[in-house]
Amino acid sequence: MAGEWIKMRTDLWDDPRVGDLCVELDVSEALVCGGLFRLWALADSHTQDGVLPFRSAAALDRKIGIDGFAAAVQSVGWLEIGESDIRIVRFDEHNGASAKKRAADAKRASKKRGKVAQKANDPASDRGNVPKTSQATRRNTDGDATKSEPELEPDTGEESPVAPSCPTTALAAAEPPTEMVFPTTGKGAKEWALTEAKLAEYVEAYPALDVPAEMRKARQWCRDNAPKRKTAKGMPAFLTRWLNHAQNSGQGRANDAPAVPRIQQGKTPGDFAAWASRDGPLSLPPNLDPPRLISSSDP
Repeated sequence: MAGEWIKMRTDLWDDPRVGDLCVELDVSEALVCGGLFRLWALADSHTQDGVLPFRSAAALDRKIGIDGFAAAVQSVGWLEIGESDIRIVRFDEHNGASAKKRAADAKRASKKRGKVAQKANDPASDRGNVPKTSQATRRNTDGDATKSEPELEPDTGEESPVAPSCPTTALAAAEPPTEMVFPTTGKGAKEWALTEAKLAEYVEAYPALDVPAEMRKARQWCRDNAPKRKTAKGMPAFLTRWLNHAQNSGQGRANDAPAVPRIQQGKTPGDFAAWASRDGPLSLPPNLDPPRLISSSDP
């Protein structure tokens, strides 16, 4: 389709990994960069999740036109060659419809911020000392109502209020920083972005867990289980359930986090409080065992 594009860095030519590919394939930087462009363009045209429609590395090499290209690109970490498919690494963060929209929006917002800053620093844009004019209606000697020329209001020495330019309007157009992107299903968006602010909420709510690691596990689960993916609207609840399960099962704990205690099944904190606050000497009712705190690592 005319007008389609992909993201490629302007300094890709000087990337050390491109140099490694040149040495391994014994070709020039121009040929390597051209092969990478062809690879990423194929992925952008024929896939939404970065899985290429090739069953073998040899088939991809033939399409690119460089022998050993697929294996060499895998060795520098830009490609994953599986038993039955080939996947572009971190495709959803740099290409695809939503990634390109984020890039275009960020570029647009950057230009707008530049214009706002330039206007703020331009003395010609300062209208604070511009005198106001008003239309005065007078009557001539014949009693007819006429409009005089606009009259200048007297200069009182005070600056007239002018609505200040607001650079935050341009900043609001930019999306919040994204930590990682999850593939989704449904009629709406096919991707959901986990923002840095949302990740910080999870880290605060689950201090005993290695939350970033659990988020990466959840994203990989979404990638590998396409029929069970969640909608973009349902992703926050899905991730909350994921973290609850990780915490309750004792898995995914941070290295320096203690085991999370849990109350013995069948007994509630209210039962224990009622038993402990009785008047007189403490004695155990015959029908109530005191709940004991057990570690999540206990069976």
